[in-house]
Amino acid sequence: MKRRSLVWSFAVLAVVASPAIAQAQTASVPVGKWIGAMAGFGDVTLTVTGARANGKVEGQLNFSGPDYTFVFGDAVSKDTNPEVGTAEMVDGQLVINAPQGGLYKLTPGKTQLNGSFSRGFIIGTLTLNKAG
Repeated sequence: MKRRSLVWSFAVLAVVASPAIAQAQTASVPVGKWIGAMAGFGDVTLTVTGARANGKVEGQLNFSGPDYTFVFGDAVSKDTNPEVGTAEMVDGQLVINAPQGGLYKLTPGKTQLNGSFSRGFIIGTLTLNKAG
């Protein structure tokens, strides 16, 4: 009888806790507009519009220096937009893979995203501030 009560207690706890766990996972996705600058690439604007249950992140990354924008996410068709990258949350970091070979790893904070980038032979740090 005690075993059944214990199993039932864990089942109830799992049902009650699951919305809080799901909310905590989606809360870590840095939805919004983020701005900063990269040496050699000018101003950078990252717009994160949302996340899917599978951890994939939707949005776009824009560079003013070479005037280049690419989008990322599952909802974007590579048939209609060949400049499609990927982005997902991995161990608390937003990891973005650009379609032409850039890798960005950013750790979300309340008002900043901090991390690193590599594009070809260029490797550096990147800080983006929350806009508005």
